[in-house]
Amino acid sequence: MFKNISIILVTIITFSGCCNGGSEPEPPNGSPDETSRYTGSDGYQSIDYTYYCLGGQYVSYTYIKEDKCASYELDSKYTSSGICSNQKLMKKIKSVPPEKKNKILEKNGINVDTVFYHSAPSGKSIFN
Repeated sequence: MFKNISIILVTIITFSGCCNGGSEPEPPNGSPDETSRYTGSDGYQSIDYTYYCLGGQYVSYTYIKEDKCASYELDSKYTSSGICSNQKLMKKIKSVPPEKKNKILEKNGINVDTVFYHSAPSGKSIFN
């Protein structure tokens, strides 16, 4: 009887996925103008906090966790100046992937100051 209970407990613990990678990070600068989340079938997750006009700049922070057991970590921070006064352009680039935002901004005469990316997890793109 004890052997059967032990086998059942080990099975429950093994298949219940007992890891918890921690909670979602708080937005770094208060309530963002836009928040996007991605969850992959393999447990990969990302969250992006975007501020359209923070201290005179467009700022976006992307946090990732490689699987459900990992903790979130900062993956990229994107900043650009000269964009605050152009709300029409902001709406246009809202749904554009990050790698294409620079080209649109530069085409519209807006200087991109900083793009900072950490390494993407193996086999992953930081733009998904």
